[in-house]
Order: sequence, then structure tokens, then C-alpha cells
Amino acid sequence: MLGYISIGYYDFRERELISRKAILVNLLRMVIGIAKEVALNPSGLLVTHNFCEVLPEDILLPQLKVLQGDRLRKEIEALIRSVGMNNDQSEQWIVVLRPGQGWISRNRLHSFLESLRNVDGSYAVSVKKFSILANPSWNVQVAERRYLANGVIRLPLHSDSTFSPLADAFPAFWDDMGCLDSPRRSQDANDLYIDDGSIYAFKPKARTDHSLFKSPAAIRFDESDPKMRPLYEQIGLFDIDKDQYLDVSILERIFPDLTLSIKKKHSTFKY
Repeated sequence: MLGYISIGYYDFRERELISRKAILVNLLRMVIGIAKEVALNPSGLLVTHNFCEVLPEDILLPQLKVLQGDRLRKEIEALIRSVGMNNDQSEQWIVVLRPGQGWISRNRLHSFLESLRNVDGSYAVSVKKFSILANPSWNVQVAERRYLANGVIRLPLHSDSTFSPLADAFPAFWDDMGCLDSPRRSQDANDLYIDDGSIYAFKPKARTDHSLFKSPAAIRFDESDPKMRPLYEQIGLFDIDKDQYLDVSILERIFPDLTLSIKKKHSTFKY
């Protein structure tokens, strides 16, 4: 099993994170350390730009250039070109970690790697449970498509009725939720899972399978009490939209201290 780490200027949030040296270095140090703990030694970095000048030697892995375009496809194409396609390599899993897309904990990565043993296909992703504060089925309302502009619903200032009940707009989804009434409380919403793009794996033999990207095996990760996570993971950094404006100046100052405190407590707390 091969492991790689991917970083790049793909969306506003990741661009802000990796453009700050303190954050980039600490993110990479954490994910490399976590990968080694679960016996996944990273073989290199998948990058859109050259990061050699900003990375210290202890995390300076070989860099593999990824061309612009659809991130997933371009990463897989770059890896196949680099790894090669002999019989042994085409059957082994290649795991890609994206620390700029979501928190990658030791437990999450370990659970994902263990579950890969039971995956029959050639493409798998790690999905995490929606936060109860971000569950889209909580108090959901439906607006007409004509009010949708660039991914944002913009309602007129004066209108008699612009929303429709979910039960009327999407009865099949309503039935699937199994709710007698709209979940007015966050704890009443059904569990939903999302692929945050932080961990995926594929087998090179599937490079010509066009359905590869449409039906991945979804490996769920049900974390324990979020309050038991490291402090840096309790920050709702990856709960906001990836293209929303983000000021990381405070995070840039406190991140080295957070990771330092984690190392000091490593004997009692696994990150």
C-alpha cells in the first residue's frame, strides 16, 4: 500500500491555509506523523506548485507535479504515470491524504485502512458524519430554482410565498428521512454522511474505468465524542464552506503552540 499527501490552491480555504508557512508546515507534520503511526509511510507530495523553498528538511518529501484541472482525475493520472503499471502495483491500493480539506485523525485513517481490506471495487473514499449543526435536513426549506444564483439562494425583498415544505417538494426524500414532521431540532435530524475529500484510495488497474469516479465505496467514520478530539480539531475550520472568506491570521499564530502541546501530551493522547 502506497501513501501520498496532496496540497494545492484548489479552493479559497485550502489556498489560505497552505499559503501560510506556519500552518502548512504543521499540517504536514501532523499528517505525516499520523500516517507513520498506522504504518502508511508517505511516498511523496502531490502539488500544483513547488513548495521546496518553504518546507523544512524533515518533511521535504519528493514532489509530484499535478496538472491543473479536475483534482481527482489529475491526481490519479499523475500517480499512475509515476508509480507505473506492473502487475503487482496495479492491484495495490494507493491512499491519498488531503490535510487541506479536512481533519485527518489517527483513528479515522486507521479505520479507513482496515476497511479497505473488505472493499471489492477499485475506488474508496472516507466519509464523515455531518455535524448536527450543519445537517442539511435540519429545518430545511425549499425555494424555487429561479432564486438560485451562483450556488446561493437570493430571495426577493417582497414576496408572498417563496418557500415550499420539503414534504411537498421532495416526497421521496421526505419518506427516506422517516420523519413525521420536519426535524425542528438538530438532534432529531437523521444521520447523514459527507465525503469531505480528505482521504481516498484507488487501484491503478481501474484507470480506464469511467465509472470509477461515480460509485466509490463509502467508508464511514463515526467518531466518538468531538470534545475528546485534539483542540485544533475542535475548531470548526472545515465545517464552513470551502469557498467562504476565511481569516487564518489567528490560527497562524496559535497553530504551532497547539501542535507543540499535542506532542508534549503524546503519551496520554493519540492525535
